Amino acid sequence: MVYAIDNFAQADLKEVLEQLNLDEKVSLLAGADWWNTVPIPRIGVPSIRCSDGPNGVRGSSHFMPTPANCIPCATALGSTFDTDLIHQVGGLLARDTKAKCSSMLLAPTCNIQRNPLNGRAFESFSEDPFLSGMLAAAYINGLQESGVGAVIKHFVCNDMEHERFSVSIEVAERVKREIYLTPFMIAQKLAKPWSYMTSYSRTAGLHCSEDPKLLQTLLREEWGFDGLVMSDWFGCYSSEEALKAGLDLEMPGPTRFRKDLVKVLIGSGKLSEDVIDARAHAVLQAIQKSIVADKQTVKNANAKVAEAGRDTPEDRALNRKVAANAIVLLKNSAGILPLDPRKIKTIAVVGPNAKTRTVSGGGSAYLTASYIVPPLKGIQNALESTGIQVKYTAGCYAHRELPMLDGWMTAENDAPGWTARFSNTEFETDDQDLLATLVLPSSRVRINDTRPTGLNDLFYMRLSGYIVAEETGVFEFGMSLVGRARLFVDGQLVIDNGYEKQQTYGGTFYGAGTIEEKGVCNVTAGEKYHIEIEFTNFKNPGKTAEVAIKRGQPSLMTAALRLGGTMKIQDEERALQDAVDLVRSCDAAICFTGSDLGWEGEGADRTQFLLPGRTNELVERLLAVKPETIICNQTGSAFAMPWISEATTLLQSWFGGNETGNAIADVVFGKVNPSGRMPLSFPYQIEDCTGFLNWQAENGKVYYGEGLFVGYRGYEATKRDTMFAFGEGQSYTSFEWSNAKANINAADRAEDIAASVKLTVKNTGQVAGSDVVQLYVHDRESLLRRPYKELKGFRKVYLEPGESQEVEIKMDKLAFSYYDDGQNCWVAEAGAFDLILARSCRKRDVVDTLDVELGTTIRWTGV
Repeated sequence: MVYAIDNFAQADLKEVLEQLNLDEKVSLLAGADWWNTVPIPRIGVPSIRCSDGPNGVRGSSHFMPTPANCIPCATALGSTFDTDLIHQVGGLLARDTKAKCSSMLLAPTCNIQRNPLNGRAFESFSEDPFLSGMLAAAYINGLQESGVGAVIKHFVCNDMEHERFSVSIEVAERVKREIYLTPFMIAQKLAKPWSYMTSYSRTAGLHCSEDPKLLQTLLREEWGFDGLVMSDWFGCYSSEEALKAGLDLEMPGPTRFRKDLVKVLIGSGKLSEDVIDARAHAVLQAIQKSIVADKQTVKNANAKVAEAGRDTPEDRALNRKVAANAIVLLKNSAGILPLDPRKIKTIAVVGPNAKTRTVSGGGSAYLTASYIVPPLKGIQNALESTGIQVKYTAGCYAHRELPMLDGWMTAENDAPGWTARFSNTEFETDDQDLLATLVLPSSRVRINDTRPTGLNDLFYMRLSGYIVAEETGVFEFGMSLVGRARLFVDGQLVIDNGYEKQQTYGGTFYGAGTIEEKGVCNVTAGEKYHIEIEFTNFKNPGKTAEVAIKRGQPSLMTAALRLGGTMKIQDEERALQDAVDLVRSCDAAICFTGSDLGWEGEGADRTQFLLPGRTNELVERLLAVKPETIICNQTGSAFAMPWISEATTLLQSWFGGNETGNAIADVVFGKVNPSGRMPLSFPYQIEDCTGFLNWQAENGKVYYGEGLFVGYRGYEATKRDTMFAFGEGQSYTSFEWSNAKANINAADRAEDIAASVKLTVKNTGQVAGSDVVQLYVHDRESLLRRPYKELKGFRKVYLEPGESQEVEIKMDKLAFSYYDDGQNCWVAEAGAFDLILARSCRKRDVVDTLDVELGTTIRWTGV
């Protein structure tokens, strides 16, 4: 029988499997390419497409990306404490995923921020497993209810980047269950994701993609998962072991492990064809689910319909709302915020992040955004019709690599981006042996998933574009790459990276690239400059121009190049003083601090806890002359702030996506009342973090020696104060909680526990706003040691001035349970529990404590 896409939705998959020969079954078990599964045209089995990623849908091409909505990073989503809002975000992402002809989104990431130095910390929601799981479930439901499958990741313990392909995470079973697996378990119970993606790393010496206890015993048998398990990209390391363990799909394709060798394993008796059938069935089921959910998207992918971007007023409004609701007001002791435009005539905007397009972290979360509103532009937009003068100077820089030229550089036809010409032979003229001439939208070029037709693995590329100088002075360019290239400005050589000069390995591009080589040229404000790059990934004859790649680490691209640039600060002391003088002269001042995708991104962990460059020195100098300077910090995770005791006004705005600048302005000027709460703790120094002493691999292992005491659990147990605590956040209004009461009902033989807390929340201030009720559970006495308290419920409520509302928080058996690795089950012990209602995890923020009694011990497994 030959199926059409329309009727494959009703096909009996057992019958489909019976029609497939062994080669066809095996072909289903790895991707066809970077993003698509393998179709079986003989009987009409279509392919489906997946796409990155957690803070926006990149689509099926790094090389020719279709600009996309960039939502706030996961830590920002975590700070909303708002499952309803995150559900709406899932719906937005589903619409974008379909526009990119994709049926599955590689998201959400719900690993645990056990140490803020994790390079990918910004991709995960929180240090707390319950908050992470609840938000992941809301995100997944928003996606899947709109017809797009979620690929929850990374299963499990992908909590650092150091030696990520080989490191073994040594973590006790109880700890793994209660901290690192709990977000996935909650998502499985409440949202049932279509797919799980395995981690690169090992646990207890066994790669997660080869661990039958993880993928079969726990995920499929205990949790009841009936879906697709796929590898992370190049995270499949074997044939027999991974297939037997339950890894259905090796990504990306073409396969490295699932072709002729599989037939040898079957023929030798090492592998049963039943295993192949089970893996193939999971892939076919994912294809069928995708068709049932949205057959048109599957048809578009198979017909190779061009991807589309989406940019609607509704998208923009939602993105702006999410970004504003994610901002956390951490200090406002001088009452500066909200800033009243009627009381100022001039405002100074300074700092390294004020003008930069810092909207996301780096790596697989990065995408080419459809538009970006930097903080400076957001402030200018908000004050456009007021007559208030907005004055800017940077003060210092904080980038790791020079800012990309996106949104500034234009191609030869004046389109955004630059013109790229491709050839398999070295250029002598612009039109010699050209295979393609394209306009690329970004000054970051990656060739790994798609490329011009006919282009060889080794090729030549010439890039050409224009910039108009905004200032007079010295302009600095920076270029890193996988390959070799040289940069010319108006025909003059500015950078040689590998043509005549020796290259230096720098760890860029997921560990495969060079350092950023730099060069300068003089520019005049208003003048137009021609930029040209000659690039090839051919080796330099007679020279050792190869980039050093760590043994065994897969290369995630064939070729790559990144060009950045900005005006060079010639005198750093003068720049700092200019910022001080500007702030002193203006009625109000905002300093934008933070990091960017160079410091926080996939492939490498952070090496420092301080804000980069001379940021801290700048802030200290500004506060000395104007203590009421508003500090707005843009980071994806925690950083030290040695000046914090001197600051009166601080906002934590995270990586806020497209609408970053507008959202910040909304909060600064009171259009939005801040309601974000800290999803992770900010310690004063990294040494206070309980994960600090067990960080990075040693002899191929890392021990999670802090056990259960991650984040606020650890700071409370070790009596270490934090700069900002989990759950903390202020408002422009005030709230009163009253009439709290608890109820619990657990029968002697109950499989679950029904418990709830009700209270009344009233807005006692003068402006509308949102409050977050946090519910922590304290077990007064237990057989095994437990953290003093753990978040087990939360609710966000919006109230007009004077309005009251009854809030109910429901709990189940998980709220009272710990995992007993001696009995291999969860245990909710009989006895007394305190239900702590608090505004944060701090003791001083406890509002009320209720006591409940569990009359019978309950032991359980599953979800």
